[in-house]
Amino acid sequence: MIESEEFKLMKMNLEIHCKKFEIREWTKKFHKMLKKLIKKTKPIIQLNVTKIREKNNNLKHCIIDFECTEPKILGLLLRNKLYQIYLIKPEYQLYFHEAVLSVLFKLKDFYFFSWGNWERRVILSMRSKLKDIKNTKNLHFIDDLNLFNLQERNYESLEAALFSIGRKPPKELFFRDARFIDHAYNEGYLEPILEHNSNCLISALIMLKYRWLKKNLV
Repeated sequence: MIESEEFKLMKMNLEIHCKKFEIREWTKKFHKMLKKLIKKTKPIIQLNVTKIREKNNNLKHCIIDFECTEPKILGLLLRNKLYQIYLIKPEYQLYFHEAVLSVLFKLKDFYFFSWGNWERRVILSMRSKLKDIKNTKNLHFIDDLNLFNLQERNYESLEAALFSIGRKPPKELFFRDARFIDHAYNEGYLEPILEHNSNCLISALIMLKYRWLKKNLV
């Protein structure tokens, strides 16, 4: 059954709120699970965690952003921590897919927000690529994943959206062009891509707080 946008918003308003101790416990468990996952896959996948200056709220939301045409980096902004999971050895792409879906499963009760619909397509593509080598029975949660697009219209740029609420966009290293990001990754320039990913996540969080939630949260 396909849910209407109105129903999804009503459901979000009913479910996104939680008690302070609950979200603290969820975050703690997620952090523990993530460290365990990275320890197991460290030669292939690495983790970068950055604390940002952000006042926490009691809402179950997470910003998500992938980098590279064939995603090699997953950025998540959860409460006041920015998590970046990235693939060091591109020949192990399927291991990265599996790790990403494991992470999303741990956060399946949260509401995800992204700038555009690309993240949803990436997640569905990852599941499709894994189905030939892995039992996808445990991946049915993806069909029910709560993922909202923060754009007000198709192809709305993040820079234009920030200007519309009186915010100055951060300096853009790659002109939001995946070809430049792919080239940087292939040349081993991970730091600039992680910085770009951080900027995208923080900018999306600003749009969530100061535009999307103001219009949609009851």
